[in-house]
Amino acid sequence: MRGLTALALVLAGAALGGCGSSAQSARSSIEQFIRANQTGVTHQRFYDVRVSRLDPKYAIAREEYTRADGKPWAEVWILRRDGSAWRVTSRENMAPTCSAAPAKVRKELIGFAACYPPVGVYTSLVWTSGHNVRVRYCARPGGPGNFVAASSGVTCATAAAVVRELEGRCYQSERCDVAPFRCRSYWNGKFAAPFQDVHHALCNDGTRRVFWDGG
Repeated sequence: MRGLTALALVLAGAALGGCGSSAQSARSSIEQFIRANQTGVTHQRFYDVRVSRLDPKYAIAREEYTRADGKPWAEVWILRRDGSAWRVTSRENMAPTCSAAPAKVRKELIGFAACYPPVGVYTSLVWTSGHNVRVRYCARPGGPGNFVAASSGVTCATAAAVVRELEGRCYQSERCDVAPFRCRSYWNGKFAAPFQDVHHALCNDGTRRVFWDGG
């Protein structure tokens, strides 16, 4: 009996060792895949690299590195395995794209199911209370919720220029003309507070819009 018990312990240990080896192999293949898909970056550090338990076709990797311009950066990779090869379903600084993985898998891997469309994809955002508009992200929501969005007919370069004015000469005002846009601060359903206090602005030129959330 003692012999059978010992054999069972040996087999269990071997199985656990195999699982650990398999997980390590998956981590290595994921890191190798990401390295092969990046150029011009240095000081790469990976952490939280793991395969989903709910659906092993999906995996996550968090990465910190130094960009080619010398600035530190971080990204969250969501990957899907097709056969023996990985492919990227989302590569963002914060919340993933909604098509990255099923909601339950996103929540398991990241800790939340929230997601946003990729830059350039139109979505509906609340403009003012009870009024939604179609815009696309020029800068997706970051940690504090900050983003820049623009409507059709407004380039992201134009939107960025408007935001620079709001954060510059307009910062202590509650209204500002950034030709051809007229901008007003807006927060919690109300106008009339300096941009520096609320870090939110609605700018429009007719139906052309720039939406700034400074976080």
